[in-house]
Amino acid sequence: CLHYILRSILPQYFLNEELEKIPVTDIDSEIERIISEEYECLKGDDGKLLIKPDKIGKIGEYIFHLLLTKYFGYKCIIPKFRITTDRNMSAFGIDTLFYDDVNSELLFGESKFSKTLNNGVELVNRSLKEYEQNIREEYLLVLSNDNLKLNDTFIDEYQNTIELCATFEEFIKESNINTIVIPIFIAHGGGNKNKIEEILNHLEKIKRKDMLGINTKYLIISLPVIDKDKFIEIAIRMVVNKSNEYKNK
Repeated sequence: CLHYILRSILPQYFLNEELEKIPVTDIDSEIERIISEEYECLKGDDGKLLIKPDKIGKIGEYIFHLLLTKYFGYKCIIPKFRITTDRNMSAFGIDTLFYDDVNSELLFGESKFSKTLNNGVELVNRSLKEYEQNIREEYLLVLSNDNLKLNDTFIDEYQNTIELCATFEEFIKESNINTIVIPIFIAHGGGNKNKIEEILNHLEKIKRKDMLGINTKYLIISLPVIDKDKFIEIAIRMVVNKSNEYKNK
């Protein structure tokens, strides 16, 4: 399964993305500790923490994408690893955008790849604080964007409604969607140490609430990894090899 996932990673979206320094604001000492532990960080001239995104998050997002499509059978509205909705949201923004055509539900997903499950849960909770606003921006920047090629099933069902609605709140009122789903994926180290009961106890700390005044369901996925650093090393090596295969064809 891991071999299939790593071979499926698209090198052009993984290797060639320009690295940026993203300012991180409004954090307490515990979140700063976690971010410093998980990412390559430095301090700006104004004293704000800057993170230099690496490729680890992309691996987590792509595994998440494959789980939602191949295992759960959700329809991908647009692959989020191909676009960036907002440069300032790329560290803590929405990572996946899917559609359940059976239950008429929208899915706004969050992915983390952390050294520990506790770190992952803390980072997820930070992201969820801004999620209502992120969903609103996702509607404006992606769902109502005529320049993006969205899933045909979704467009056939909702294009007319989208054209009439200026906000996500208007959209959910005019459409048949009365539930949103927030899938949360945390790949984390310590896979040879965590017991199932301990994992479940950590996941219970994820703060759930209804978003935008409508019913909100949470789909929470934990992927324990025995050695995160080794996992990343193998993943990057396989992606580089695949990229070289493409170049040599």
